[in-house]
Amino acid sequence: MIIHKHKCVFIHIPKVAGVSFYKLFNKPSYFGDHKTLKQKKGWHDNYFKFTFTRNPWDRFLSCYCYFKAFGRRQGPDIHSGRIINKFKNFKDFVISFDTVKKKLRAPHFKPQVHWLDERLDFIGKLENLEDDFHSVCDKIGIPRRNLPHANKSKHTHYTEYYDDETREIIAQKYWQDIEYCGYRF
Repeated sequence: MIIHKHKCVFIHIPKVAGVSFYKLFNKPSYFGDHKTLKQKKGWHDNYFKFTFTRNPWDRFLSCYCYFKAFGRRQGPDIHSGRIINKFKNFKDFVISFDTVKKKLRAPHFKPQVHWLDERLDFIGKLENLEDDFHSVCDKIGIPRRNLPHANKSKHTHYTEYYDDETREIIAQKYWQDIEYCGYRF
């Protein structure tokens, strides 16, 4: 999302507060809005470029719950939702993820490092959303405010969904996110 008024570019990693940012800046979110900085056209070097990351175990569960409810109920969300709903539970999906990941059309399960780029000026964390969002506000010159909470997945704390086996599977699949961003279970 490019906001020319504030000279900034937001890189929307799926299931990391993106819809909240779209609401804040009164921009419509749409399919295909999960582009990397290299894919963005019309951004300028002098614009403030930022994104937010999320704990990979929490994000994976959030993606699962989102598609379990068929996401936005259109486009690639319906397709991915149909695939995910074939699994009887979260554990079965995690264990079988490698066999179905190529069939999923939405980018939600890609590692977050896919969107990270050395040209980003700021990488915030969802776990520190309020403080990191205030840093963004300061950088782009808008008054500090609360970020609206939109598109929230409905589930209990992510740690309740994992056992040793599924926790390790996600650790192996998203080791780059864990290492680059300093996450732990």
